[in-house]
Amino acid sequence: MHSLSAKGVFLLDIEVELAWGIIDKQIDKETLKEASKKVRTHLDKILGILDDYRIPVTWGIVGHLLLDHCERTSGLPHPEMPRPT
Repeated sequence: MHSLSAKGVFLLDIEVELAWGIIDKQIDKETLKEASKKVRTHLDKILGILDDYRIPVTWGIVGHLLLDHCERTSGLPHPEMPRPT
């Protein structure tokens, strides 16, 4: 009989669109503000649980969608933005 030794793996993928999930709807600013607060409250709870159990997380944020324009200067888009070294 063979004995298998395996390490457990846990993957949690949460996609949070905030305003992007409802940008095409006619929603007043106050309703949007309240919805954003609720999302942040729930995210804080989830992060607290992950912290309690020492589960590491990695964030991927697509911020380019929020820019009002994109131009290439010197071959590099947005050269004024900080970049990792």
